[in-house]
Amino acid sequence: MIYAASTLVGIDYQIYLLQFYLQDALDAIWTCEKSIYNRLYETERNGTNRIEANIGKREYVEPFVNDNKSCVVGVRVNDRTIDNHRLIAGVDIIFTVNVQDALGTKEYEDEKVLMQAYRVIRACGLVNNLTEIKTGIENVFTGIDTENIKHRDLAPFMAFAFTCEMTYTEELC
Repeated sequence: MIYAASTLVGIDYQIYLLQFYLQDALDAIWTCEKSIYNRLYETERNGTNRIEANIGKREYVEPFVNDNKSCVVGVRVNDRTIDNHRLIAGVDIIFTVNVQDALGTKEYEDEKVLMQAYRVIRACGLVNNLTEIKTGIENVFTGIDTENIKHRDLAPFMAFAFTCEMTYTEELC
C-alpha cells in the first residue's frame, strides 16, 4: 500500500513517483504485503526524536513501529543543494523487511533481500549517485530514538537503507 503526502510539489512529487515504481518492482519479487511511505520527518515527542510520515492532511504515523507489517519503506531527505539550476536532495531510502515473509521461505536470507532491493533501486531511473548501503538499526536511523523500532532489526526482520540523490525542478507539479 502506498501512503502519499497530501501536497505533491518538488521532492514530494519525485518521491511519489518512486513509491509507485517500488510498489510494482517489489511486488514482482517479494511475496509479502508492503507499506511504502512518502517523505519521512524527524519530530520530537516526549523528549525523544522520532521518525514519522504524513499519511494525509495533518495525520502523521510512525511507520516502522508496527511489527505486523512485513515490509515498510520510506524516504528520509538528508540535505538539499542546487547544481546548474537543478534541485538535488540527498536521501536515504529506508527498508525494514521481514526476510522470511518477503521471500516466502523459512530461511533467513538477508543478503538475498538486500541485493534484490539494491537491484530495484539501481534500475529505477529516479535516483542518482547511489553511494552507500547502511545496515543495522543504529546506522539506518541515525539521530532517532530506536527503542520503539529496534524489533525491526531482529531476525526475521532486517533494516537497511540506500543513500542516493534525487533531482527535481522548482516547477509546481
